[in-house]
Amino acid sequence: MNTSNWLSVLTMIVSIASIFISGYVSSRNVIKKLGNDQKLKRYQTYYIPFIKAFYEIKPKYWNFYDLRSTVSKDNESLIFNISSLLYKNLEYMGKDLPPLVAKFNLIADDRYSTLSTALYSGFINAPSVEESIKGVEEVNELFDKIVVETLQEATQLAKELKLEPIAKPLLSSYLDQKSRRPRLIAKLRSEQKDYK
Repeated sequence: MNTSNWLSVLTMIVSIASIFISGYVSSRNVIKKLGNDQKLKRYQTYYIPFIKAFYEIKPKYWNFYDLRSTVSKDNESLIFNISSLLYKNLEYMGKDLPPLVAKFNLIADDRYSTLSTALYSGFINAPSVEESIKGVEEVNELFDKIVVETLQEATQLAKELKLEPIAKPLLSSYLDQKSRRPRLIAKLRSEQKDYK
């Protein structure tokens, strides 16, 4: 083979390689764009409404029991609005949240109802207040995990999307409020006395 044949073969190899490289780079860019589009959709569909909902609730109600016990202007419990947002958006959550939400869904109403029965029914066979409070505290802790995990994920997604991390101050406020939250047993004993 002479030099001109080698140059022709080399030119064809370079042309074919550049086509493959160009296709590879294009596909990587498409995959990256699709990934960012998916992240943005998740952020806008679940995380932004969740953050907005918490900014609209007074911090003193940032726990399951108080959210469940408080009725909003629309005559719905505040927890119903949050729960609805959780259940409708499982597909947009990070991998750790759906199992927490599923467990919350299974036990929340039962624990709240058991506590209400223990506090206000006056039945002889009613569940004990102390055991019922433990059940609601378990749900409060689960709810706190869901909120903290959601706000941490929202902060991470905002960082990846190069957006303002609006969840970060809310997370800080939530953790601060949680650390100063009064013990549920004292609060409920007070409510029980008021009821009687």
